[in-house]
Amino acid sequence: MTRTQLKLLQVERAIERLLSGYESSTVDGVTYKRTDLSKLQAREEYLEQKLARESGRVRRVSAARFPSEG
Repeated sequence: MTRTQLKLLQVERAIERLLSGYESSTVDGVTYKRTDLSKLQAREEYLEQKLARESGRVRRVSAARFPSEG
């Protein structure tokens, strides 16, 4: 398992803990609270993209357009 895979696994576990009701979870010495969930999710996205680059896969994203509300 690569370092990136390990970090991703840690972040995913922390997200699961917070969503399961734990008050906090620690990743790499940083303690995250439920209010920090968006930071962990952004870190998860970053690590997923990094892992894809490392393995030679390219993640393709297309923008969705929604009609404006009003």
